[in-house]
Amino acid sequence: MDAKKTLPEMEREHSKSIIDAGDKLFYNSYRDIYGFLSDLLREMPDMSLDEADAKSVICRQIFMRLMQDYRSSHLLIMAGYPYSAGSIVASMLELAYEIGWLIDDQDNSRLDKWSSHQDLRSTSENYFNRMQSIITSTYPNDKDERLEIERETYKNLSAMKHGNSVILREAHSFINEENLCLTPIPILTGSSLNTSKYVAFQASRIALVAGAFFADGFLGVEALSRLAIRFTQLEQDYREAHRAVNDTTVQN
Repeated sequence: MDAKKTLPEMEREHSKSIIDAGDKLFYNSYRDIYGFLSDLLREMPDMSLDEADAKSVICRQIFMRLMQDYRSSHLLIMAGYPYSAGSIVASMLELAYEIGWLIDDQDNSRLDKWSSHQDLRSTSENYFNRMQSIITSTYPNDKDERLEIERETYKNLSAMKHGNSVILREAHSFINEENLCLTPIPILTGSSLNTSKYVAFQASRIALVAGAFFADGFLGVEALSRLAIRFTQLEQDYREAHRAVNDTTVQN
């Protein structure tokens, strides 16, 4: 670690190192999936104020916030802050199922509840209840397996978000010539790379979950058929990119 380098210089060096470890996961997947999410928005029709549908407007707003979180998680991972990125991806998981929960609202009762909610100390509906409701209705044949996956994911990301001691004991430290080093400066270690891999994988997976909810809820048959092949390819690409990350050149 060069004490003469500035923090922005160290962050740029980290970006180069993590790209060397896995450019397909840490760059290509983010670029391609963000582009796909942008294209989903472009497929939506323009609306005048008189024609604006409340559910469509609200879900677009939530979807755009999710896109910003997806981009933010990428910037943080690249700069060397994977635990901070994980806290943002926890928010992405909440937003993704909020979109699905509102789209699955058959009588607008959820939309009315969401729109009239005024309490900043709570949400209009418990996040887990939303997740359970939409998974049960969307994936009836394997709902238990999917719910367990999301429950475990949310537990891990929330541990990063809330500074769980299990996470903090591993963060910001590495061994250098038999000395324990503690630093807030971003340095790519085996531990931080594993965390970055997990967070980047979940960010891309959750972004596509939200994209699927959004597309199914608002796009027509023609657009869905045109985008389906691309969606499937993006899913395959980020999973293969996760498996291909090279962890042999980082500091342990």
